[in-house]
Amino acid sequence: MQKNRKKTLRTILISTFFIMIGVSIIYFLLGIRPVSSEYLKRKYHGVVTEIKEGSKGCDWVRFKDTLFQLDEPDVIIKDYYKVGDSISKDSGSRTIKVFRKYAYGVWQVKVFE
Repeated sequence: MQKNRKKTLRTILISTFFIMIGVSIIYFLLGIRPVSSEYLKRKYHGVVTEIKEGSKGCDWVRFKDTLFQLDEPDVIIKDYYKVGDSISKDSGSRTIKVFRKYAYGVWQVKVFE
């Protein structure tokens, strides 16, 4: 009786471990990033005039006179934006748009979701 109980417990633990690994892989492959309701409420727009490195990869960005810290979900744009770009995130959305002006007034928009 004791052997069956130990075997059942071990089977449950191993199954749970593989399920957790499987779910983690699915989240990673699908790029699912849970975000808080506070993040979804956030809204910002403006031309980047200064970038300061922050903690955990979350930069501080200055839009004119306002210094604003990007949140963890915003790090997807970290390697793309630079001073002079315009960044836009609407309330209720995870989508971030980076607008960049090239020579002769040509604008390029890169959308991050």
